[in-house]
Amino acid sequence: KATPGRRRSAIASQVLALQLAIVLATIAVVGAVSLRQARREYDRLYGERVLGVARSVAALPAVVEAFDDPNPAEVIQPIAEAVRVASGADFVVVADRNQIRFSHPDIEKIGQRLSTDASDVLRGETFVGTERGTLGDSVRGKTPVFDDSGSVIGIVSVGILQESVSTVLWRYVRSALASIAGASLLLGGVGSYLVARRLRRQTFSLDPQELSGVLEQREAVLNGIKEGVLAVDVSDRVTFMNSQAMQLLDVQPNDSSAIIGRSLNELGLGEQVLSTLKGRLHTADFLVEQKGAVLVFNQMPVALQGRTIGWVVTLRDQTELVSLQTELLGLKSASDALRAQAHEFSNRLHTISGLLALEAYDEAMRFTTGTAKAQAALTADVLNRFEEPSVAALLIAKSVSAREHDAELIITSDSSLRADYDNDRNDLLLVLGNLIDNGLQAIEIHAQSELQGIDSTGGGWGGGWVEVSITESTDGVMVVVTDSGSGVDDSIAESLFEAGVSTKAGTRGLGLSLARRACERRNGHLRWQRVNGNEKATHTEFSAWLPHRAGAFHG
Repeated sequence: KATPGRRRSAIASQVLALQLAIVLATIAVVGAVSLRQARREYDRLYGERVLGVARSVAALPAVVEAFDDPNPAEVIQPIAEAVRVASGADFVVVADRNQIRFSHPDIEKIGQRLSTDASDVLRGETFVGTERGTLGDSVRGKTPVFDDSGSVIGIVSVGILQESVSTVLWRYVRSALASIAGASLLLGGVGSYLVARRLRRQTFSLDPQELSGVLEQREAVLNGIKEGVLAVDVSDRVTFMNSQAMQLLDVQPNDSSAIIGRSLNELGLGEQVLSTLKGRLHTADFLVEQKGAVLVFNQMPVALQGRTIGWVVTLRDQTELVSLQTELLGLKSASDALRAQAHEFSNRLHTISGLLALEAYDEAMRFTTGTAKAQAALTADVLNRFEEPSVAALLIAKSVSAREHDAELIITSDSSLRADYDNDRNDLLLVLGNLIDNGLQAIEIHAQSELQGIDSTGGGWGGGWVEVSITESTDGVMVVVTDSGSGVDDSIAESLFEAGVSTKAGTRGLGLSLARRACERRNGHLRWQRVNGNEKATHTEFSAWLPHRAGAFHG
């Protein structure tokens, strides 16, 4: 296993070696290009130099007059060699119109024909270039020799061998490259060390293999957990989103790399989810409804060096848990009804006991008979019209709970339900229970607002009422619940069915949202409207339509 010191050394060495290799490669390329350009420049400069020397020789009177001598080489050869030595040229050759040499560094070549053609020069032109002669490749300049009448009588060719040019050039380039290479290696080495040091700090002294492993583990962990994870920067652009978050938020495509860098506005999220993410949650476990699912949001800021750079949001699907919670609330409602009923019977027993103590036997008999008849009448009426036991039990329980708080649950005379409703029972119980509870809560809020602080924690609900109508057809069941509360506040009228919206403080605001979703699951609906009660009151009416599932109706 690599130690931290070895990790630091490894990454620093790798970065340093890479930087130095880049510097050396750059020097090599620059050197090759510079050498090529310098060679062309040297050839041009040496060409101009030898051409100047050739013109000087061609203009010497002694050289021109020597052409008329019987043996021109005796005069011209010493002059040419003196010029060659003085100018540093490798050869100074003078020839006549027949291109026969009068001078040459190699005496044996005097009297022989030129090794390169000079026809253009004999026509009065000059030449500068590189040619191969008897001494080898050379940069040479050629110029014609004119007599006093201006006629071309010969040529002068002066040259410097390529080997000589290369020697001078390499001496210059070697010195220049040595200086450039030294400075480049020094600067590159220092720069590489500083880059490696900074990189080591930014990578927490991890080498590339370890960094790769950390990223792979991060991807595996964040995509392997059940919760959705979403990270955004301060500009609300996505910096990370795992596959579970994309599934919960119904974001496409499944490739998370296509999501990174996109704004939240571009992901097609619902208005409630978008406003929740942008609103920066201030509470834990915030519930939001997203396309039929109840999601729990938690949001935490991400700080770096004391500066907030973004937020991390975790999401959990709580649909099943909320459904179970709703069922538990139904059971709690039933238990509260039983408790209220027990409390009511306890009061009645105390009344009967008091009448018996007073020996008012007839009055006790009438009270007992009347109470029993009233309760029996209610139970019989409900059971007669609602053959489905669970619905009948819910209505009786809600009736007792309403009566305990001085309110009345009214069941319309046209309400009824057949016995073989098992296939649709759960959705109906969910909708019916939540709408009745919503109506009783509306009555409570109305009563408390009328008390205006006199005793808002106890007492009755002001004799309010909740009216329930349940009618069944071959297509489905219509549930209409009307309450005598103060109605729906205008501030929440547009968002009444959204999760988290409630008129009662301290509640989750899920009842109406769950009820609507139960209706829409079966292509039904849940609506509300204000209805006039009298000149002083406007009541609220909720109507829920639950179509039968296929094969549910047998009547």
